[in-house]
Amino acid sequence: MVHLGVDMDPSRYQDGILNYYYGTYDVEGGIARTRDADFHEGKDGFLIYIPSFHSSSMAPPGQHAITVYTIAPNKIEGSWEARRKEMTDKLLHEAEKIIPGLRENAKVIVSLTPVDFGRLTHMLDYHSFGGYCPVMGKTGAPHRTPFEGLWFIGAQSDLSGGVSNVVLGGRKVFKAIRGETR
Repeated sequence: MVHLGVDMDPSRYQDGILNYYYGTYDVEGGIARTRDADFHEGKDGFLIYIPSFHSSSMAPPGQHAITVYTIAPNKIEGSWEARRKEMTDKLLHEAEKIIPGLRENAKVIVSLTPVDFGRLTHMLDYHSFGGYCPVMGKTGAPHRTPFEGLWFIGAQSDLSGGVSNVVLGGRKVFKAIRGETR
């Protein structure tokens, strides 16, 4: 994941807040290869999220906040730290096929590797987005935990990842809690 602060208007190239850019028709195969530690470096696909399109306070006037991200394996040949700049450049190279000039117009570039996500989320299996690499048809942990009053909602819960599934998980937990307190 690479966060950028740029002094350019990306709306000429992407008018939506969040766009997925696929580099392969074999999405399931790409996910399987990622689980096997084969990092595609953005070539199989990535997302570009421009939060300053919906909240101008995310960047100074005339500038924009942009996040480029993709799935990645926990481990690669070498270490993520040693290859951080190389992998950041490779992902931004792919993103510049959509929004030219990202690097030359960047005032700030912050990259996060799977190791950074592991450190931030305290998860041992720390694929990008702080969770497990998706597996088609596999569900995650139940919402109810063994601790009274503590519920689990998130990408690794029983409804899996994605904003809509996390929202549905929140609704499911709300209904369960409300049912218990009646």
